[in-house]
Amino acid sequence: KWTHIKFVGGPSGPANDPAIYSEGSARYTILFSSESSNFVLEDSWIYGSKDDAIRCVGGKMSIMRNTFEMCGEKGGESFNVKSGAVGDIAYNLFIGAATNGAKLSNSGGSKIQCNVNIYNNTFVNCGMRQVKTGRGGSINTEAGAKGLIYNNLIVNCRFGLRVVVDTDTLNTKYNNQFYYGNDDAFVKEFNATAGISKPQKGDIYGKAKENDPLFVAYDVKKYDFTQSPLKAPADVYKQPYELNQVGTSNFRLQPTSGAIGKGKTDFSPVKAVTKTGVYGTDITLPGKDIGAYQADGSGNQH
Repeated sequence: KWTHIKFVGGPSGPANDPAIYSEGSARYTILFSSESSNFVLEDSWIYGSKDDAIRCVGGKMSIMRNTFEMCGEKGGESFNVKSGAVGDIAYNLFIGAATNGAKLSNSGGSKIQCNVNIYNNTFVNCGMRQVKTGRGGSINTEAGAKGLIYNNLIVNCRFGLRVVVDTDTLNTKYNNQFYYGNDDAFVKEFNATAGISKPQKGDIYGKAKENDPLFVAYDVKKYDFTQSPLKAPADVYKQPYELNQVGTSNFRLQPTSGAIGKGKTDFSPVKAVTKTGVYGTDITLPGKDIGAYQADGSGNQH
């Protein structure tokens, strides 16, 4: 809680357990692997990972109000969830992820199905460094995972929501996302063409440069993503500093933002972590405004 974790993920050495990391492979910022335990990450900053920032393989989790900056070099997710994990990812800011901000997959063989609600997050400039085609940008769900995906603000991401055909579609629901793209390439991928998700009645989207979310201090139209070094796949070391990091930016919404009042609130978090207090969780319920920052000052506090 309220913790900065920066510059991790250097290559593993010969003394590592090869069942976890092969020698020379990049390590994760956090690897959580315990189906019987709680994983709580709240109000913290994760900055600068080589591969996945966090990989959660099983466990009851609550991931609330964090900021993930510049996670992954040529690939890797900010938050990668596997089979056996159950919980919520909400009110987080993901900026400059190499691939996705959040990825759900039921791969791993656990008898406990991956079940995660992803709601009220803000994704900015994600997916630019993934060298593989057809993937990477904001939210990805696949391989039998399930969950609710609502109220996410997705801005200038290479791909929007990607629901792969092998997702548990009967138990995966999504709506009320706000999409912005300053390039036609982003617009046509608001719902990734490499997936099966479709625009929903509660979604907000338009043509390129329409529906500016009106952040307090961040110009979404500043960069031309059709030109190198921004055009994907891009080299992180050539990208402008502010493309991947918060810096002095402010991702709260101006009072006239079209994302205000457009959130869905008639659903519940998974609330897999029942313990509260110092070592428990402080779950923020679904918000009436789309994104990680609420007009009433609740949500992400960074």
